[in-house]
Amino acid sequence: MVDDNLEPYLLEINHAPSFSTDTPLDNQVKHDLLFDTFKLLNLSVQRKCDYKVEQLRSTQHRIFTGKKTKYTHEERKEIRNQLDADRHKYEMQNLGSYELIYSDQDKKIAKRYSKYVKDADFVSEEFASGNKYKKKMVELQEASKNSKKGPKFRTMLT
Repeated sequence: MVDDNLEPYLLEINHAPSFSTDTPLDNQVKHDLLFDTFKLLNLSVQRKCDYKVEQLRSTQHRIFTGKKTKYTHEERKEIRNQLDADRHKYEMQNLGSYELIYSDQDKKIAKRYSKYVKDADFVSEEFASGNKYKKKMVELQEASKNSKKGPKFRTMLT
């Protein structure tokens, strides 16, 4: 993580954090952390029910009409922009004890962090999505095409 002066900090990531509370201060800190996190994520029973109703309505519409609503590229982009703006507005109103350090909605902040976002995207794409394996397979296939005695590879790359 980096602060507003782009100074890096190492954060500990614990896959099984303890939420036991041994002191009143410990209890208050952990309660506030969980409360603010759930509020920021906008998790609620009502939201979950609304989502399920919308999914059911959408599925029934597709089944009965045989049509899925198709949007143009521009319409999808506009919908995405509106959803992003709505999310940003909600988050800004519900930060709790959190402090915003990055926002793609704020062009000045986004520009400062763009190198880090680009690097994170590269790492994610290169190592988490399997593209490294796919690229290697393509290289091997190309090498085998160019070699008369080389092995032949048949794979299904999506």
